[in-house]
Amino acid sequence: KEFTQAAMSSAVAQALPPSILALFAPRPPPPFKPAPEKRKMPRYGTVAHLVSEFEEPSATPAPKPAAVVESKEARRARKAEKRKAKGEADLEAKVEAYDPNEDSKIKGDPYKTLFVARISYDTTEAKLKKEFEQFGPIRRIRLCFNT
Repeated sequence: KEFTQAAMSSAVAQALPPSILALFAPRPPPPFKPAPEKRKMPRYGTVAHLVSEFEEPSATPAPKPAAVVESKEARRARKAEKRKAKGEADLEAKVEAYDPNEDSKIKGDPYKTLFVARISYDTTEAKLKKEFEQFGPIRRIRLCFNT
């Protein structure tokens, strides 16, 4: 025997508890509310009777000039120029104050020092000395790592 939609829904409805069936019960219709009353609005009028209250055009002060607003590009350029000038001033002061002969951490002539960066961590002092000895004698090698 085939089930129709109505028969199947009633079969399902009988299997559900009453608390679940209550969720599917139709709600009562909303209460009747009468239409709101339209208020009587005042009529539009003219401003002709207020013209005598206006000030004289000759007594009106001149408008203030509009404030000049800096654009994003101009502000960015101004700040970049300021940073550049500050950096140049700081660099100039550091160059004036730099005296490599007074540094206690430097051994030997600082003007005959070679700094090699980005070398492998597997590189040893012997390998480095072997590679650079072809350019001249090496007095001392020191490997520094970020510590």
